[in-house]
Amino acid sequence: MKKLFALFIIACLALGIPTQLYAATREQSSVLLIFNNQSGKRYNDKLDAIAEAELNKKINGIYIQIDPSAYRSAFSGRSFETEAPSAMQNLVQDSKADYFVYTELLPYTSKENFDLIYHRKSMTATMVLRIFSLKEAKELFSAKYALANKDDTDHWFVGNPSVAKKALQTVLFKVGQAISVNLPL
Repeated sequence: MKKLFALFIIACLALGIPTQLYAATREQSSVLLIFNNQSGKRYNDKLDAIAEAELNKKINGIYIQIDPSAYRSAFSGRSFETEAPSAMQNLVQDSKADYFVYTELLPYTSKENFDLIYHRKSMTATMVLRIFSLKEAKELFSAKYALANKDDTDHWFVGNPSVAKKALQTVLFKVGQAISVNLPL
């Protein structure tokens, strides 16, 4: 009976308690996440809402998220795809974040195809992802993702917003994977 009780206690310790203790004792890093929409679409607000919701899912709960509202204006209006890492880090240095995740949606490319019955539209969403360590003052990761999505209808009309949203969600999935893999705990 004592052996069975001891085995039960060891199993409880091995399976449940340490993971909760490790999660509670791990000091969470702080992250500043900026999404810069350079697509130039009339429905940018909807695209922004989708992108920020999906990107925030990768940060919330795992990291302490720094409010990006004070830094958005410094990044809006122009592309930072090829900007020097030091120049980008200087814009957010006073944020007190450990890491800086910069995402940028570049202009869409689209193709349309008409035939006797169907109207097909394909849009490619291109997104830049750059991850910086502000503590170490270096760029940890940089990549550019371009993924397409398409839609077709027999009603001769496929809306740009619906195809753009699908393409954005497709590229956000890849960017989210890259954030999960390349952003240190």
